[in-house]
Amino acid sequence: MTTVRIGDRLLGMDEPTYFIADIAANHDGDLERALELITLAAQAGADAAKFQHFRASHIVSDYGFRSLGGQLDHQASWSKSVFEVYEDASLPWEWTPVLAKHCAEI
Repeated sequence: MTTVRIGDRLLGMDEPTYFIADIAANHDGDLERALELITLAAQAGADAAKFQHFRASHIVSDYGFRSLGGQLDHQASWSKSVFEVYEDASLPWEWTPVLAKHCAEI
């Protein structure tokens, strides 16, 4: 059976589970919250933390959603546009070294 190494850990069928905490956009745009989520994940036994880098302008067309003119009923009650929701959830590139350093330290 093939194994893969991540740092000092082996991943494979006969290896212990490698627990990845999918933190995603739960940081709510707050770096301190992102750091705290990493800490909590480590305390819960996570081996790694996963974040996603994306830009709203690369995955959502603000013009496209706005031009629908409210035809999306489930979004009519939203206080923000779909584009703004994705924009708020995006992870600033500048956070990456800070988050990686925190992961390495705990």
